Amino acid sequence: MLDQCRGKKGRRVCGIKSSSTLGTYWKIFRLIYDEANDANTTASSTARCTGYRKEHKLSNKKRGKTAVYLEDLVGILQTNLTTTKKYGHGRHRIQLALFHHLAGFSANRPQAVLDLCYRHIVVTLLRDPLGGPRRILLEFSYEFIKQF
Repeated sequence: MLDQCRGKKGRRVCGIKSSSTLGTYWKIFRLIYDEANDANTTASSTARCTGYRKEHKLSNKKRGKTAVYLEDLVGILQTNLTTTKKYGHGRHRIQLALFHHLAGFSANRPQAVLDLCYRHIVVTLLRDPLGGPRRILLEFSYEFIKQF
C-alpha cells in the first residue's frame, strides 16, 4: 500500500506521505479485521506498523490550520441565510448561524463552545424607542477562552 503508484484503470495514486494517515488507515483496518474475525490483533502487528513509518520515512509534521477571518464568516453566514436549500427544520439554519458566531468568538477552541451552560447566557428584552416590537439581546460570557 505504501509503494502503490497506480490505482484502477491506471490512474495515479498520490500515496501516503504522513505518519498520521498510515495510523488512521491502520486503526480502521484493525477495527474491521477484529470485528470480522472476533479476535484482537496482536501487539507485534502494531509494532510492525511503526516499523513501516520509519522504513518509508513518513512525515510527522502537523499541517497548519487555516484561520477563518471575519470577512470569510460574513460570506459563510450570508450564503447560509440566503440560500434556497431546504433544511429539515427552519430552526437549523438559525442554529448554524449561532454556532458560527460562537465559534468565531471562542478563537478556534471547540471545547469552549461545548462548555457553555445556561449560566453563561444572559437574555435581555430591549424596548424599541419608536414603539416597535421588543428586541432580544443575547449575551454570552465565556470562561474557557483566551483572554486578550
